[in-house]
Amino acid sequence: MKLEIKHIYLEAVIDFLYNMSLKGKESRHRSRLIRIMQERLIEVAKEEIGLMKECAQLNENGEAIINGQGAPVIRPECLTGLSEEKEALFNEKLIIEGGDIDEALRTVKDIVLNYTGEASGREAEAYDYLFMQFETD
Repeated sequence: MKLEIKHIYLEAVIDFLYNMSLKGKESRHRSRLIRIMQERLIEVAKEEIGLMKECAQLNENGEAIINGQGAPVIRPECLTGLSEEKEALFNEKLIIEGGDIDEALRTVKDIVLNYTGEASGREAEAYDYLFMQFETD
């Protein structure tokens, strides 16, 4: 069994799964998947910061100039390339499959495919995306 999640959906899927009220085996298996997704989400955030730093304007000390929101100020000539790089990063996928995680994947698949709760907004998008990923497996 395999689950593929685009990086752009990781945070929303984690939140959706995390907010489900589950007990016992279902809760444990959900938590295992969430841990894997959280690790990747941290990696993606670090990679995004790295991309931004590569394109940042530098001060006289060679350090990135930071704007009022705490993000690096991007050199104008880098804007298009940075946008493309970030889009590529967010479209990459986390692939979770087989081995020790197979049973957890089956459990979470059953939970998602049989979900009867209400969802709206970002949560509904995450549910729909996750449902489609499990449905095509």
